[in-house]
Amino acid sequence: MVSLAAAAQPALEFSDSGPPTGLADSAALRATVFGTAPQDLAPVPERVPLREINIALPWAQPVPEVFWFDRKLRVWFSAQDHPAPLAVVISGTGSDGNTAKISMLRAALYGAGYHVLTLPSPTFPGFVVAASSTGVAGDLRQDSRDLYAVMQQIIAHHLPRRIRITDIDVLGYSLGAANAAVVKSIDATEGKLNIHRVVMINPPVSLFASIDRLDKLFAASIGPGDAGIDKLYRTLYAGLANYYRASEKVQVGTDVLAAAGSLLKTDADFSAAIALTFRMALINVFFAGDMYARTGVVVDPKHPPRVGDSLEGTARTLRDKRFSEYFWKVFAPYYLAHRPGATPESLLADSRLDIIGESLRNNPDYYAQTNHDELILDEAELAWLQSTLGQRIAVYDHGGHVGNVGERRQIADMLDMLGGRWRGAGSDSLPASAAGGIPAPDRPAAPEGPSPVSTMAAEVAVVPGAAAVPGDAALPGSAAMPGTTAVPGTTAAPGTTAALGASGAAASKQEDVDILVPLTTADAPSMYTYDPWERLNRFTYRFNARFDEAIFLPVANGYRRVPAPIRSGIHNFFSNLSEVDSVVNYGMQARLVGGARSLGRFVINSTIGIGGLFDVASRLKLQNAPTGFSATLSTWGLHTGPYLVMPLLGPSTLRDSVGYVGDYGLSYGMNLADLYRGYQSYAVSTVNAVDTRANIDFRYYSTGSPFEYEVIRFLYVRKRLIEDEALHGRGRPRPRDGNAPAGE
Repeated sequence: MVSLAAAAQPALEFSDSGPPTGLADSAALRATVFGTAPQDLAPVPERVPLREINIALPWAQPVPEVFWFDRKLRVWFSAQDHPAPLAVVISGTGSDGNTAKISMLRAALYGAGYHVLTLPSPTFPGFVVAASSTGVAGDLRQDSRDLYAVMQQIIAHHLPRRIRITDIDVLGYSLGAANAAVVKSIDATEGKLNIHRVVMINPPVSLFASIDRLDKLFAASIGPGDAGIDKLYRTLYAGLANYYRASEKVQVGTDVLAAAGSLLKTDADFSAAIALTFRMALINVFFAGDMYARTGVVVDPKHPPRVGDSLEGTARTLRDKRFSEYFWKVFAPYYLAHRPGATPESLLADSRLDIIGESLRNNPDYYAQTNHDELILDEAELAWLQSTLGQRIAVYDHGGHVGNVGERRQIADMLDMLGGRWRGAGSDSLPASAAGGIPAPDRPAAPEGPSPVSTMAAEVAVVPGAAAVPGDAALPGSAAMPGTTAVPGTTAAPGTTAALGASGAAASKQEDVDILVPLTTADAPSMYTYDPWERLNRFTYRFNARFDEAIFLPVANGYRRVPAPIRSGIHNFFSNLSEVDSVVNYGMQARLVGGARSLGRFVINSTIGIGGLFDVASRLKLQNAPTGFSATLSTWGLHTGPYLVMPLLGPSTLRDSVGYVGDYGLSYGMNLADLYRGYQSYAVSTVNAVDTRANIDFRYYSTGSPFEYEVIRFLYVRKRLIEDEALHGRGRPRPRDGNAPAGE
């Protein structure tokens, strides 16, 4: 069968149609990257209750050791306090079930009166490992069958008993849109859930043709090997470093994403960002599929990688592999061997929405939303959607690929489609939901007694208050690199003073005014990181992840239930104590203005703020960035050194670990208010650690990817290096060997 696939390869192409016009449209590229402007977003509830549910599925394949963290499928559920219809939302290519786009759709649906269940894409590695019956993602019908089975399992066994469901609708965006439509067609035959309506948001018509276009975009905008990626990385690094050096900021915070986005100027820049995002998602699909299919393309089936083994070489190899290679070397060999009568042609045909064309054409409960400048459709495919769905499709003038999700009109139309109120694309009047509030779904009242799809099992253990994982800003199926956090975080331990990183934040801006000598791309460090203790670091990272999941995160989630004023007071108290550490370190850095500001904050908050329980200084606009001993060492000329994962503390460097010890020793030695003596020292340190963890929006292995270690290492070290550039001010950049791994 493998030889059959290889022989057929030259004869078949994914798409013989023209390119999508969106790839040549500047506005479409920008919409795809940036998404909906804040002023155009639909009004949604500020707070939506959210439960995380982790499920072990009986049909799951054996879990490879390198995927140990994906044994259970993670989904999210938001419940109304009254009988209501259930909206199931399926995420886009390579994304989990709690992305930024999912969060927006969840809020809109919850505000309209729905229970909301959000699921990851069947191409998300966490789904492939925990829920796929094959482990080889990409078959539209099989992936949708797995989704359908997951939905049945959750609705029957894993929702609270009190939940009453009056109806079920399914939505999805990007690849999830196609999955949603096929799931409904399966249910029409099997009748297990009685799914009512489906809304497809920016669906592909041909999965493989759409992916092939993005592969071609990668080849044109980035190219093979490391050169193109390295060029993009160095451009972003130099731009970000110059931004922070020129501003009054030294800490790299959440504004780093906006700053990075502002560095993308040309169509080529946006194309490269979109293509790289997709390729990162494909890496996970390719890796998992190769392991489960045992095809040996990048993983030796006799010697699969284990915990502690480096995956950097594998990631480099996979970055150069197109989806066509996945199809011919992994996907086709597997399905040709396991599906009697299958051919490469039939596998390609089964990846198209044509397989349910009759249902799309004749069933009035299928709807779609897309854009004229869609990146993953060509003109013929868009015309097919319009002719097939007729008045049940909304085609907007602008939005690129999922770039207008959350926009007022898009949300209003989506809710009207789900409620059966959609009047067709020819309507001139704006729906009431676009102009103001979100209407409740047009549903019959729940009947007395058990609902036909009501949940009948005990409530499952969940983690309350889980925050949305950053990501999925607007790129294909996901946002920034799929599943990555905006800035790597850590589980902080006693004595830490920062919300991100083990050693505390960097120091404030250099006070003396020098002429800014901009960094160039040649000044950027290598995109590879010096990690001589990688094997030990990987085992430590795994230990931290398990400790965080079993102990730290549940305690932090319980702490989040404490009334907000109390939590705020505790956080302010410990932040105020850290000001003394900042005063001392500012003095050692010879930055007297920063030291004076920290001293002023400490005095004001300790007196007027009642021992630091209230941050009065910030209300008086006396702001200052905290600093620590690691930043002091940096000003004394010490470089970051090798990457190091500290037990419990998380990502660090050799210099940061020394800085952490210095900061903790200083706090313990000064012993303000006699806190660090005897048993009360343990209690105070524990409360500080829990408060710090509760304020970090980071979840180990939320990416579902075995390459998370590499991603976090890359982000953490670059964050530290950029902070060092800002710390050293406007002078000439410090010389470095751009070819040596960062930190060496």
